[in-house]
Amino acid sequence: MSSPPTLDRGLIERLTAVLEAILAYADFRHYTPEELVDPEGEFRLPTTARMIREWAYQRKFTRSRMGGRVTLRLPHIKELVESFDEPAMQKPKRRT
Repeated sequence: MSSPPTLDRGLIERLTAVLEAILAYADFRHYTPEELVDPEGEFRLPTTARMIREWAYQRKFTRSRMGGRVTLRLPHIKELVESFDEPAMQKPKRRT
């Protein structure tokens, strides 16, 4: 049996730099409302592209208007998804 290949420190540092560059790029990528609701896509939000646009026009969440179109970056998508969250229901206190 041959031994598994070993990674040298230089290769690990280069791979780490490439991964960091990819993740930094992802923060700046713009997603269309259609990409957010695509059932086979990355996000699969439980709404329609039209509703996302309507909410954007009503300024219910932060969005980008780059090029005159509604697009969202990852921080905007996170804000949109968190807007669907509801706080947990508290157990009512008993009156004594």
